[in-house]
Amino acid sequence: MSRYLCPPLVLALFLVTAVAQTPTWSVELIGGQLAGANGPVFAVGVNDDGVIVGNTSVNGFRRGWVGSVAQGLAYLPMPATATWSEVYDLNEFGVIVGRVLDASSQSRAIIWTPTPTGYQFMLLPMAANNALPFDARAINDFGDVVGKLGILSGSYHWSATTGVTQIPTSVFPVVPEAINNERQIVADVYRMDLDTMLLENLGNPVGTGFNYIFSVLWRINEAGDCGGCANTATSQLQSKQAVRFQDGPIWTAFNSIPVSSANVMGIAESGDTAFQLGTFGRYLHVEGYGSIALQNLPGPAWSDWNLASSFAPVVSRGGLLAANGSNATTGQAGIVLLRPADFVDLGGASLARRGHPVLTTYGNLTPGSPARFRLAAAAPSSWTYYLVATNPTPVSIFGGTLFAYPWISTETVLTDAAGRHDATVPWPLVAPGTPFVVQAVIVQNGSFDFVLSNAILTITR
Repeated sequence: MSRYLCPPLVLALFLVTAVAQTPTWSVELIGGQLAGANGPVFAVGVNDDGVIVGNTSVNGFRRGWVGSVAQGLAYLPMPATATWSEVYDLNEFGVIVGRVLDASSQSRAIIWTPTPTGYQFMLLPMAANNALPFDARAINDFGDVVGKLGILSGSYHWSATTGVTQIPTSVFPVVPEAINNERQIVADVYRMDLDTMLLENLGNPVGTGFNYIFSVLWRINEAGDCGGCANTATSQLQSKQAVRFQDGPIWTAFNSIPVSSANVMGIAESGDTAFQLGTFGRYLHVEGYGSIALQNLPGPAWSDWNLASSFAPVVSRGGLLAANGSNATTGQAGIVLLRPADFVDLGGASLARRGHPVLTTYGNLTPGSPARFRLAAAAPSSWTYYLVATNPTPVSIFGGTLFAYPWISTETVLTDAAGRHDATVPWPLVAPGTPFVVQAVIVQNGSFDFVLSNAILTITR
């Protein structure tokens, strides 16, 4: 029998199910200690371009930094009068938000925007009530920023077109901690749509086997999944669980036994969730597979990396991870970037209402082995075409780049109510070294409204 794939077999790629493959990640060093830093260097955010942001300290003063594989780590600039900078979040375009303190300890919300020569900053202006934004806690891909307004507990929304707008506590009773591209904000037990001002009290987790005194949610993705922690008792001792809410409602507690410290650190668009359990370790929960200790994520080629750090990992929309690591062989140590192994993300996605649709993959690409393809952040309940190409000639179309062209096969599927589609399939019988490009085209809001996901390049082993 020929080991080369014929088009009808490619067509079956998304029709046959298979047993889930254990996912593995590659590891890349971003950078070690920053010049002058005398405190821990840790990440607080990462995007799908591999841009990582975080904080450290210099002589007792917090300093925010940005890093990438190409540029390493670098401090973010700040006003001449500032003594302190702190980063909270970044979006897919590399825009970073946080706060700075001046010599009088006045806190100001700040936005850092990338330019060809580095980052430039802007302090957010006063609101109509003359209150200054205290910090900028979160930003989405459309430039909506939310945070604390003034020194008290008010909150605000800012965009380049509307300026600073106060969010009354009667509408949203806490300070927002995160915002998604659907303009949903979350904090404490509340989720609210900024367009409709519809406030939801998600309450404490149910169905997990415990009763809770309180819970705190502070992460949200495009499907509206929210993550944080819940307390089973008034005491902080052995009382916390890392929890996630999904519409249904469906609550997940990632540790079956409460511990003294636990929290969700981020939720990818697929639902994969990064969480930490204090001294019990740091984990990634992969939907449909289970929770994997951070130390066990690297594939065989990266097994020299030790990721058993005291700092929690953060996860991007597409499932990239940023963490602290050290290499026993080379002696390298610092911030590392983890990508799903054996796949190359070519980009090319269109910008839609939910941001860029995300296609992620797992598998070892040997003939007959399971490979998993997951689409997320697409329009809910929408027809989607998976395109497969072996000799791609990219074209610009639909607001992105179609890498899977000319395609040799297509398969049509329907996204679910969360805008996701998940298929685990046996990798086809092909000659080693055969390249494939897979990309999704989503039909949304009508028969002629097409949106592209990112393209994934794979090479059979």
